[in-house]
Amino acid sequence: HMTPKHILVGTDFSPASEPALELARSYANAFGAKLTLLHVHSPQIDALGPAMALSERMQIGRDLHDALAVLKDRLKGVKDL
Repeated sequence: HMTPKHILVGTDFSPASEPALELARSYANAFGAKLTLLHVHSPQIDALGPAMALSERMQIGRDLHDALAVLKDRLKGVKDL
């Protein structure tokens, strides 16, 4: 049988993505696998182009950074994140 060594889980930071995150975490812990979180930035942001102020773009980046930090804190104990 094959044992997973690396688990990739996508998240949009919504409550609906929580079950997938928890399942991935339990698999990573059970198998000692590396867990990688993936979030893809919405192309709608780039479509706004110059209409979106730099400060707004920077705030979006900070918000995403903060959301990822919360997830990483919740996933403490996973061997390799």
